[in-house]
Amino acid sequence: MTVSLELVLAKLSGLPTLPGVADKVGLLVNDPDSTSREIAQVVKRDQSLTARLLALVNSAYFGVPGGVSSVERAISYLGYNTVYQLVLTVSVFDVLPSVDGTAFSVKDLWKHSLGCAIASETLARHLRHSAPEELFTAGLLHDIGKVVLASFFASKLEEIVQHAARDGTTFSEKERDLGFPAHDYIGRCLADKWSLPAVLRAGIGYHHVLDIEARVGLPRHLCSVADIVALGDVLCRRCRIGNSGDEVTPEPDAMLMDRLNLTDLALSKLQDEVPRVVERSKPFLDLLE
Repeated sequence: MTVSLELVLAKLSGLPTLPGVADKVGLLVNDPDSTSREIAQVVKRDQSLTARLLALVNSAYFGVPGGVSSVERAISYLGYNTVYQLVLTVSVFDVLPSVDGTAFSVKDLWKHSLGCAIASETLARHLRHSAPEELFTAGLLHDIGKVVLASFFASKLEEIVQHAARDGTTFSEKERDLGFPAHDYIGRCLADKWSLPAVLRAGIGYHHVLDIEARVGLPRHLCSVADIVALGDVLCRRCRIGNSGDEVTPEPDAMLMDRLNLTDLALSKLQDEVPRVVERSKPFLDLLE
C-alpha cells in the first residue's frame, strides 16, 4: 500500500484535540500575574489528571523529599513550568491513539523516548539551557510521528523497520527510500494540530533536520532545541535504551557538536550518566500509560 502525505494528514485530522486544561494551565504559566493557587484550581478540576500528575511527581525521577500529596505542593517544589510540562505530557498520552497488534514494540519505542528525554534534559543542564524541563518533554515526545504510524499504518512501519535492519540504514533513510512521509514531519503536523509550545514543535519536528538552512519555518532561537533533542536521540541510541526502529548505532554529528560547543570527553561523560538515570526512571512510563 502506498501511503501519501495526504492520507496521513487525513488520519491526523480525525484525532481529538488536547484537553482544554492543558491550554488553560499554559496560559496561566505564561501570565506573570497568575498564582500557584490558580494553576492548582485548574488542574484539580480533572481528577484523573490530578491523580496521574501527583503519581509522576512522586516518582523516583523527581525524588521529592517526603513526597507530595497536593497539586499546590507539587507546584511549590517543582515550579510552574515543570508542572505544565507534566500536564502536557499526560494530556498527549491520553489523546494519542492506542496501538495493538503490531510486531513493532511501541513500549520499546517509549523506552527509547524516555531515554531521549533524559539525555536531552541532561544535555540541556550541561549547556545551562534556561528551561531544561522543556527539553525533557521535547525528548519524550520527539517520536510521536512513529506512534501515529504504528496506530494507522502498522504494516508500513514494520516494512520500514525490516528494510532498515536488512540494509543497515537508519529508519529515516529508509523512510525516504520507500517514499514514505517522514515521521518527524508527521510529528510536527500533529504538534501543530495540538498547538503544542514552540519548543516542543522544534524538538519533535526538526530532530532529523541537522542543516540549519533546511529548517524551514523554525525560528533561529529554537535551533538549539532541535540540536539538543537530535543529540539526545543519538546518545540514547548509542546507549541502546529501548528501540526506535533503528539498528544502526550513530556517531555524533560534527555540526551538532560544534554548534553546541561540546567536546568528545563531555559527551562521553554524559553518555555514561544517562543509562543510570533511565534505570531509576523506568516507572515514569508506567505511570503515564
